[in-house]
Amino acid sequence: MPPRVPNEILLTIAQLRCAHPTYYDYIDLDSHHPLDVPPYSHPQDWCAIELLLTSSAVYSMASIYSWECVMVISIRALPSVMTAVRREILYAGESRLPRDIIRCLDLSFNLGYASSELHHLVHSLPNLDTLVLSHMTPTMLLFCDPTPPRDNIPLPFPSPFPPSLRAVLFSDSIHGVTMEDIVLLSLMVPTLERLQVAKFFVVGNASLQHTVIAPSFFFPSLTWLAIGGFERVARHIHDPSAASLSLLLDSLSVGSGLVSLRRLDILTDIQIPERFLDIHGSSINFLSITSAQHECIRIANSFTSFRALEHVNILADPTLTPFPRTGNHTLSRITIHRPRTPPNLLLPGPAIESVMRDIISEVIALSSTCPNLNQVRIVPPHGPLDAQWFASQQERLPTHIALSF
Repeated sequence: MPPRVPNEILLTIAQLRCAHPTYYDYIDLDSHHPLDVPPYSHPQDWCAIELLLTSSAVYSMASIYSWECVMVISIRALPSVMTAVRREILYAGESRLPRDIIRCLDLSFNLGYASSELHHLVHSLPNLDTLVLSHMTPTMLLFCDPTPPRDNIPLPFPSPFPPSLRAVLFSDSIHGVTMEDIVLLSLMVPTLERLQVAKFFVVGNASLQHTVIAPSFFFPSLTWLAIGGFERVARHIHDPSAASLSLLLDSLSVGSGLVSLRRLDILTDIQIPERFLDIHGSSINFLSITSAQHECIRIANSFTSFRALEHVNILADPTLTPFPRTGNHTLSRITIHRPRTPPNLLLPGPAIESVMRDIISEVIALSSTCPNLNQVRIVPPHGPLDAQWFASQQERLPTHIALSF
């Protein structure tokens, strides 16, 4: 009989082979990672099937890692997830029940097909902190049981979600959500801290001022808002999809909405509404933009309107648009980050260096109008850049700006 591998080693292997993507983590507010889930996410990328099917004992031991982030990619997979969530007994080798382990749930199928199960699913997860809706969400009322009529929403609204929920990502850039969904979510989870809206549909009166009387209290605890999705279909700021996202920002600024907002990720180029800048320009200190399209900060005085801005995070695309020359007197840090992509979309090393070199050229031009800029950090996607190349880029920068990676 072959010697048995110690449980400690098996658990270490399981931890490494079931390491979920960073975008499913509740990451630091100052992180270079955007609040976004790529459309090519798949559990096979991080859940080691060959490990979990080795034996029932290994499966049970590894559950503490394999169940932490659950992605349901088909309605046909939902019954097995519901069975695991409803289970009351521990299997041999388990330390916790699956429902107590699940921290992130990604529902990647048309939720209209599972309306009877959604309430019981999310209500049964006491430690759920991140909900990703990466497919069609016909209405947020699907999470309610019973479902209240649209024309008679009770206030205060009884939340179907556990108190632990802190982040919701509408990451689907095809089907989108409406203002009704946004209002319902704010009523359901008033303590929500993070929100992504990849696509927004304008239906009727998008501002809902006839429903929400000023001062409105949209998401009073929200600190991080992401608009659009990185590396989706490129949009001009006057494209209807981009204009809809602009209207969403304007609507969320009604009354006292987003009083805690500190970070804004603009992942699809839009025109930032003046009202939004007037209200939130003095509180946002972290801004993420893409390198390819960022007309949002080049229009008029939009860049200078971020009056408390300290950190700009540039998500590196293969192409580059010039940065604004209007300057910002509070900006002190710039991070250049190329998010990870699947193997078939990887840029070769020379292409990465070329993109980074062009961005640094723009940073040099920008530095003359940003007197407090003193730090530039490069976060490459796959290992450190060549040391000699890095040293040559440091020599290009003004002496008071430190370059690091």
